[in-house]
Amino acid sequence: FIIPFFIAASRVVPIASKLITSLQNLSFSLASVENLYDFLSTSKDFSQKSKEKSFKSLEVEKLNYRVEGKNLYKNLSFKVKEREILGIFGSSGAGKSTLIDILLGLNKSFEGKLYVNGTEGSLGEYSISLVPQEVFLFKGTILENIVLNSPTNDFKDHLKATKKILNSLNIKDPNLSKDAGSDGLDFSGGERQRIAIARALYMKPDILVLDEFSSALDEENTLNIMKLLIEEKFDLIVIISHNQRLKNFCDVIVDLE
Repeated sequence: FIIPFFIAASRVVPIASKLITSLQNLSFSLASVENLYDFLSTSKDFSQKSKEKSFKSLEVEKLNYRVEGKNLYKNLSFKVKEREILGIFGSSGAGKSTLIDILLGLNKSFEGKLYVNGTEGSLGEYSISLVPQEVFLFKGTILENIVLNSPTNDFKDHLKATKKILNSLNIKDPNLSKDAGSDGLDFSGGERQRIAIARALYMKPDILVLDEFSSALDEENTLNIMKLLIEEKFDLIVIISHNQRLKNFCDVIVDLE
């Protein structure tokens, strides 16, 4: 009976190990979901620009954050003001995304202080548009993917504004009625990035977050788009990147290397 027992054990132990790992991941994910739920429950309608108060400053004071017993940040401090560009740079795993979650109020398990306009808070109090590295396009036209659930029902207004934005992104005479297909696979990475940027511009947010947005763009297009975004005069632009050349556009640089 001993040999069959060890054979069975050799098969069960790896499965049990994987199950424990999955449960640990689930526990971590549930905590993230709870933070997201709290964030959405207390946040304003993102489809409209915040009217109650304007963004003036963000200050991070002695931020500490530990992961698996290691310091991801230790006494991290910086301040960024209205109309400035905050650049968060670092390699993969350096904590760029975690820092953004903290700034947006999605992650509250940190030590230190976060001040917005001089009082404790987060950037989640303002309307925000995110241009992600991996752009998701749902099944629908290019126009529908850009305007999303915009409140106006005037198709002509949608069409005019969207064409203007795409033209500014160097996409001439776009076929806005073209179906984006399944996850936009018919488009190149650069085209999907431009559509995501057009989506962000159309929403006219207080704060624009660019997460590795230049990963599918060449240097010339990246520079042209950055110049365009600066002209839009957002209350705050946050760049998350490992592209060191983008530091030239930043007023405040947080280097997590």
